[in-house]
Amino acid sequence: MTPELEEIGRFVRLLTRLSIRHVIVGSYASSAHGVARVTQDIDFVAEIPAESVDALFSAMKDTHYIDPDSIRRAIQTGRAFNIIHLATMLKFDVYVPRNNDSARRHIERGQWSTMGGALDEPVLVASPEDIVVSKLRWFRRGGEVSAKQWADVLGVLRVQHGRLDIEYMERTAGEERVRDLLDRAVAEASET
Repeated sequence: MTPELEEIGRFVRLLTRLSIRHVIVGSYASSAHGVARVTQDIDFVAEIPAESVDALFSAMKDTHYIDPDSIRRAIQTGRAFNIIHLATMLKFDVYVPRNNDSARRHIERGQWSTMGGALDEPVLVASPEDIVVSKLRWFRRGGEVSAKQWADVLGVLRVQHGRLDIEYMERTAGEERVRDLLDRAVAEASET
């Protein structure tokens, strides 16, 4: 197992030990459900209560760059903070949902995965449907030019073909105002 994968496992175990609900999202999650690609950061959605900040900081401060004030700001604003493992420079981008139904859905609908057998213990990864919709939302926010985001979407649609909850994806894509992109991606994914 690589040092990066070991670090992901340690971080997930820490979040679990602190009773912090969490799920892996982003490119790491799309790689778990679709076509793997290299990424330098691991995105998480985590519901971090304010009373857990000190324990999280204490557990990581000797081996990571971690700023408790950034965590507190993220909790207050519903934004992200990051943690960097100093030995590997692996970065965790942690999004803290605040009145965000989409982020909470990611946690509630998450699926256990060993990332294709790469991890010794399963981790909670956002569902393929939620990954497709969130990647489409990021694709739109980025001006619809990110080839990586689009490729991630197509990869998940192709690999998970026949196993996706299409009705759920269409409904949530409509709520996120990316239904047109979903229709385009589904059509493109089915061409090959």
